Amino acid sequence: SQSLTAPIPAALAAELAKQLNDRLPTVEAVRELAPGMLRESADRLDLLRKQARLHDCTRYGQARLACRQLQTEVAELLQLHAQLADRCQRQLDDCRPLLVDGGLAKRAAELDLAEARLEAMKLREQLECQASAVQAALVTGSFDRAAEQFRRLALMRRDLRPPDRLPEAEAAELRSDAEASLDHWASQLRRKFSAEFAAALRAIGWPFNSGGSTGGGSADTSAPVSPSGSASSGTSGSSGGKERDFIVSFRRFAQLQVPAEASGRSLPPLEVMLEPFRKKFAFHFSGDRPTNDPARPEIFLTQVLKWIKEHDAFLGQVVQPCLDQVGMSAWDVREEFASGLMELVKRKLGQLLEQYRELPDKEEADLRLAHLINELLALDRELAAVGLPSAAATVGSVLGEPRWLAWWEGLEAKFAQARLDEILLAGDAWSPAGGVEDSSSSSSAAVPQCAEAVMALVQALGGRANLLRTDLHKRARLFRVQLDVLEDFRVRLRQVTRRYPTSDPRWFGALNSLQFARDSLTDWADQLDYAELSRLPESERSIHGAAAAASGTAGDEAARAPAAAAAGLADLSSAAIADDDDSSGAGVFAPVARRLAATQSELLESLVRGILDQLAALLESLGPDTFLSGRPSDAPALAALFLAVRDSLQACRDRLQPAVFRPVWRRLAAGLNRLLMRQLLGMRFSHAGGLQFAHTVTKVFMPVFAQYCGRPDRLLAESTQACCLLGLARGTAALLRQALAGPPRDGEDPLRMLLDLGVSSLTPEEALAVLKRRIDLDQA
Repeated sequence: SQSLTAPIPAALAAELAKQLNDRLPTVEAVRELAPGMLRESADRLDLLRKQARLHDCTRYGQARLACRQLQTEVAELLQLHAQLADRCQRQLDDCRPLLVDGGLAKRAAELDLAEARLEAMKLREQLECQASAVQAALVTGSFDRAAEQFRRLALMRRDLRPPDRLPEAEAAELRSDAEASLDHWASQLRRKFSAEFAAALRAIGWPFNSGGSTGGGSADTSAPVSPSGSASSGTSGSSGGKERDFIVSFRRFAQLQVPAEASGRSLPPLEVMLEPFRKKFAFHFSGDRPTNDPARPEIFLTQVLKWIKEHDAFLGQVVQPCLDQVGMSAWDVREEFASGLMELVKRKLGQLLEQYRELPDKEEADLRLAHLINELLALDRELAAVGLPSAAATVGSVLGEPRWLAWWEGLEAKFAQARLDEILLAGDAWSPAGGVEDSSSSSSAAVPQCAEAVMALVQALGGRANLLRTDLHKRARLFRVQLDVLEDFRVRLRQVTRRYPTSDPRWFGALNSLQFARDSLTDWADQLDYAELSRLPESERSIHGAAAAASGTAGDEAARAPAAAAAGLADLSSAAIADDDDSSGAGVFAPVARRLAATQSELLESLVRGILDQLAALLESLGPDTFLSGRPSDAPALAALFLAVRDSLQACRDRLQPAVFRPVWRRLAAGLNRLLMRQLLGMRFSHAGGLQFAHTVTKVFMPVFAQYCGRPDRLLAESTQACCLLGLARGTAALLRQALAGPPRDGEDPLRMLLDLGVSSLTPEEALAVLKRRIDLDQA
């Protein structure tokens, strides 16, 4: 194509100019059209100007009108602001006193106090309305309604909660007024109901006699009425009416008392029911009447127990359902009746204790106190038998007073010590106790009578302390007397063993006694009474007094005994013969159980050490060359040693309890093992002599212990494995000796070689020392 800058051909240019001229107007035509167009443009411009002026005037007017309205609103707001500022200033001036020196807090406190007093007034008004309801019922003679209204008044008094913001003085006054109102109407109703209820009691013949009927012979507790007031089929019409009157009167009278959990007051009808017994008790057990004998407290205790038993069925079958019907099931009328009678006993006990303390003969005073405690324990057992175990707790509280408790504690310690002396000094103290021996042992292995009697004494002391079961801290003081007796018994047993040789029967009796005491304490620890004492700190139930001093010396001695024994002839391995210490299961008795276990361990150590001394003396008769020839006649001492071991074990088995004998044969086996090893390392053996010694150990001594355990080779492990080395063939023994004596070679492990031969209890050094005792290896 041609370039754009190339010139246009002339023909073409002429043709283009012609066409353009035909299409464009001429100058003349333009001049003709121009004035018209100018006029049209001017008219259009004027029109636009007019429209613009008209539009601007409308917007301006609207703006001016809006400005005037805004000015009016601003003026109104300024006026309102001025008014509000003036009002705020006046309010500020009025509140200024409240903002200075806590004035606002004072005004708020005054308002709270006014509200609290208003609430208190409403509470007081409610109480007064309820009291008026009680009064109205009394005026109209509606006693059942009066009792019900009084019960509601009592519940309102129970639930009375003065406002927290009410001053304490006014709150106390409100409570006091409510209490006074309740007491006033209670006294009014009691005067009306008590006479009626007393008449109903007399009508049914209360109190009853031992035959179940009253002194008038009108009531029969064997056929009680139902709580609804209907008599049983066996009751006559007149008797049934009296019993119905009693039930109605009782239910009405009982409502003068709020439920038991809401008040600590006594049950009003029960007070009337107890009044005849109070009069009888005061008549028979005061003054110079024969029944009021200070030396015979069982008279009034038996009478009180008789009253309880005679009326128990009637109270449980007739009276208790009445309480359940009126919503007072929380009351146990049998317990309340028994506790009411126990209050009489409590006051009488206080008088008797004062009389006993003033006696010039202190021994007589102690005897009377002991007799009184025995009678109280009998009463406690009788009450527990009829289902009233807590009634005697009231009596125990008298003896729990500090002045009487100290006397009681000293008395128990005194008599316990005297009884302990009597038991241990008796002629048959060390005789076997009947029924205690183990079925697998002979009669000589039975527990001595002294041990059984002492533990019975300790158990009796614990039973006597149950009178104080409601107070653990006071009961713990008598528990310490039990611990003192146990500690004194332990010390006495240790003294007996020091006085006699180990072959004396008293030695074996002492060991059996210690085991019996430990077993008994473990059994007692699970009982509820002793489990409760375990909650007290150790300091409140630890041993005190003279027994503590004795236990300090004896306890230290017992602790040092194993260490001393370990340095003697019988250097027994404590890890191999450690006995099971079950003192952890003794609970509250754990400290004294540990001391008993320590003493028993000491005595066992002495017993075994005595036997080992005899065995060591027999082994010393063997010369160093006894087993060079290998003839059995050359070692007669081994036969004597076997007999000594067998006879000693049999004697211990016959005289000791199985639990005591078990550590004996274990310790004896460990000691014999040690003796045999020491003797072996001091002798020389031929191959035949080594076989003879090995035969004696494995075929003679091991069967002796095989009847007590399944693997006696574990008991005599070192000596048995040493015999294995003595019996090795000459070549094998020589190679083993060379491997043990020389420097270690590649691929040779002396310890592995010993294990392959079944030697696991000897070290390579000990095995080498055994092999060096074989002279046949030296000759090789």
